[in-house]
Amino acid sequence: MSESEQHKRRRIWPWVTLAVLLVLLGSMRLALRSGMLLDYLRTQVETRTSEMINGELRIERMSGDLWSHLIVENIRIRADNPSEAPSPVMSMDSLYISWSVPDLIFRRPLEIRKLHALGIRASLVQAEDGSWNVLELLPPELFESDEKPDEEPSGFRFVLSDVRMTAPEISIDAHASLPGEPLSIRDLEAKLRLGMDEPGFFADLQQLELSLHESRLDAPVTVQTGAAWDGQRITLDRLLVASAYSLFEASGSYNTVTTGARLDALLDPLSWREAAAYAEAYPLQQDLDVEIRVSGSRQDLRTGLTLQAAGLERLSIDTRWSNLQEPVLTELTVQSGPVDAATLTGDDTMQASVGGFSLSMEGTVPLMEWNRVNITGNFFL
Repeated sequence: MSESEQHKRRRIWPWVTLAVLLVLLGSMRLALRSGMLLDYLRTQVETRTSEMINGELRIERMSGDLWSHLIVENIRIRADNPSEAPSPVMSMDSLYISWSVPDLIFRRPLEIRKLHALGIRASLVQAEDGSWNVLELLPPELFESDEKPDEEPSGFRFVLSDVRMTAPEISIDAHASLPGEPLSIRDLEAKLRLGMDEPGFFADLQQLELSLHESRLDAPVTVQTGAAWDGQRITLDRLLVASAYSLFEASGSYNTVTTGARLDALLDPLSWREAAAYAEAYPLQQDLDVEIRVSGSRQDLRTGLTLQAAGLERLSIDTRWSNLQEPVLTELTVQSGPVDAATLTGDDTMQASVGGFSLSMEGTVPLMEWNRVNITGNFFL
């Protein structure tokens, strides 16, 4: 072979090698999207999961591209005994997961870009002994582990950047807790971001909305909230609970390191009709405005409660606590305007009324050791 031919071959081999690599990469990319591979993956997920739980998992279809995303459609979980659960215990219309392979390989923490669980439906049933059907799906050994949890957070770092959930209906039939009164959670929508970083677990619940349907109420109860946990501080950005006649609003925060706490809550109003539907002995027949206040820290915690209604001009109860070793009440102030028992209770036979009263107290009242109580105060009627 001449020198020129050898030189020509040396020039061709790199291009041949590159072409082979491109063909292999192209074949791998096509394989990651092939229906055969996705069907095999679907079968393996069904089989392995069904072996792990006391039930059966079925997936109608799995599609996507394992390089970037996966779509799982029509997911059903049934109990082992179909006579007890003719319909699925849980189902989901679709599960969408999105990622980037280069990011998974080279980027830390590991990031899942999107995790969308849409169309969740569940039928949660509590037996007379208090057990739940959804927990019976789990193997018993899951609750019998003797291993102690790790004191240090796991070294695995991950971020779920965009988690979304929708649930048209989750029915709850709690025989032990709500005999004869089933509860239904409908139109649930949630959006959050969560993960594990150097300080530990974090979560940002950007949106949670749902409605509660219960037979004793004239209309559904709507719930809206947003909250966050950064590994040190819990923040309740907002909590809004509204029924046909009652409205509850709250916001607050708690720092687990400094024990600093804040809570502002308002019931404006608490409907006496709705309260009486759940408490047969509820004594009032007037809507009640309630304000709750908490501020301070474990060393010096202040709480306040204000009540007002027709027949109760204004009742304020303010306290101050020290909780270093045990709860100790150090200050108590109670003030009230005129109280008309007949108007407040709707009972004309109760003619008792007072023009107002006040009580102030300072000292120490250890709740666990009443023999060490030491207080001074005043009471005016």
